[in-house]
Amino acid sequence: MAVAFACQVFYEVFDQLGPQLGWWAWNTANEKINQPALASVPMNSMLLFASVSFGAMTYLVVRLVGGGDGALTGPRIGWRTLVAGAVTPLAMVVVSAPSGAFEGRLGVQRTILTAELAAVWVAGLLLLADAWRAERAGKGVPVVSPLFARIYPALYLGVHVVLWLVALPAYLASTGGVTEQGTPVGSLWYAALCAVAASGIIVAALRAAASRRTPEPVRS
Repeated sequence: MAVAFACQVFYEVFDQLGPQLGWWAWNTANEKINQPALASVPMNSMLLFASVSFGAMTYLVVRLVGGGDGALTGPRIGWRTLVAGAVTPLAMVVVSAPSGAFEGRLGVQRTILTAELAAVWVAGLLLLADAWRAERAGKGVPVVSPLFARIYPALYLGVHVVLWLVALPAYLASTGGVTEQGTPVGSLWYAALCAVAASGIIVAALRAAASRRTPEPVRS
């Protein structure tokens, strides 16, 4: 769930901006896949791609490949990784089943998808709050954090905040969800919410990494 939440908040800052900047376009006439939508972004994509796919694949890889005794050989790692990749779409099918059962009833589908997205948020925020409390209480588990992991998330978020600021005038001047350039806008409030949550994850990760580098006091 932690991975599903992290991918949701980081990816949707980008996903809600892309259609307005013309990076891609959704086929809104394809209601089976691309409806219902939050602004111009299909909610199926928000849930299944941005959260379920990454969360399921991470879980499967950890269960099948990680956490072993180090005895896995190259071929065994290879086929287990392939299995994780092959099974991941099945998880997406399972999660999409509740809303898919009401095909054509967009109101019901929107309610179900909203509830599923809310579950990702609630679980993610609880895990993030636990991490913050553990660090404040000095009970956090120190983690190894590569330079890439410490720099890239903040850089990614910073660049997208700048892009959102550049796109903001056209967003505010849009009519009926479409800019003067003819591109559909995403959801500003959701992207902002995701940016705040992503910032919380970045700070929590940096604090956990910093605690590992803090030397323990010498006891006499």
